[in-house]
Amino acid sequence: MLLELVNLAILLGIGYLSALVSAWIKIPAGRLIGPILVVAALNIIGFNIKAPTYLVVICSIIFGVFIGLKFNRKTLEQLRSVIIPGTILVGWYILITFVYGWVLLNTSLLDKYTAFLSVLPGGIAEVSVLALSYNADISQIVSFQLARLLTIIMIVPVLVKRVFVYNGEHYCEQREAQEKEQSGHSLPINNNWWVYFVIATIGSIIFTMVHFPAGRLIGALIFTAAYNFSPPIGDIPVIKNIPLLKRVCHLSSDKVTTPPVKYYNFAQIGMGSIIGTSFSRESFLNISESFFPIVIITFLVIFNSLILSLIFSKIFKWDLLTGFLSIIPGGLAPMVLIADQVKADVVVVSSLQLLRLLTAILVIPILYSFLL
Repeated sequence: MLLELVNLAILLGIGYLSALVSAWIKIPAGRLIGPILVVAALNIIGFNIKAPTYLVVICSIIFGVFIGLKFNRKTLEQLRSVIIPGTILVGWYILITFVYGWVLLNTSLLDKYTAFLSVLPGGIAEVSVLALSYNADISQIVSFQLARLLTIIMIVPVLVKRVFVYNGEHYCEQREAQEKEQSGHSLPINNNWWVYFVIATIGSIIFTMVHFPAGRLIGALIFTAAYNFSPPIGDIPVIKNIPLLKRVCHLSSDKVTTPPVKYYNFAQIGMGSIIGTSFSRESFLNISESFFPIVIITFLVIFNSLILSLIFSKIFKWDLLTGFLSIIPGGLAPMVLIADQVKADVVVVSSLQLLRLLTAILVIPILYSFLL
């Protein structure tokens, strides 16, 4: 137990320092990207840094709360607006998985299941489970998935700055002002913001128990959003008429207040550190053995995402950055967090990234089981 706590302290310490450096050199979403790169680099050169499971749970719940708070009655129109682009994206993901899988199958020594699962636009954990189900080469699959994730994480900040004409200095000043404002609002008379974490934890547990994709994060997000749509708990007659229950829960007819932003900052550093621990010397060696196919496939993924985001921005009147972060398969949590940091439309990004993940682990495997 003591050793685990020491490892946790080292992990978070490295994450915090790398986040500070990233903020100093003005990397977009530096609290997330910095720890990923530094922890990954340390693991690749020989350090064996691990993240405890409970840190993953805590960070996922915190993210679920803060992202879920962005969903309200006004966002219903935005959710309706992603039905058509979402349908197009499902078809696109199915097509590119088949094309990239066929290319990889014919340019490498991989078997057909390993080739197609290597280019599946899903999460590393979910694709690994599928790999075990198909008796595919899990080390090769994880190597491809890790290479794509690391490449996208490294390239996206550059694209945000260069391609999307991102003003880093203005962004930092704007973000600092927003955080100060939010911190000021997070100290109300009735300091009951913890209710959101209770609601989110319940959602996270339920979604994890039913094995929902990215259940920890999505469960917390959906329950937080649903709570935002519901009337105040203090107005429910059963609770309203029991003064002791109201007193214990700190609930009233007033709206539950927004949690302090410091928890969100902590979760970014924690999640970045967690993602960084996914990399190891072994995975890096596997990546180097399949270097050229990985580079080609990753380049095609990023290039096609850029082209499709340009098309979507014209058709659906989105800003280009929102379209790009919605489409590129760089992981649900990292893309949503980057979207929030750079002021893209988080509702659109999170909705389409979730749809991508569901398509990758539910639709595509079922479809390709008849084709392979």
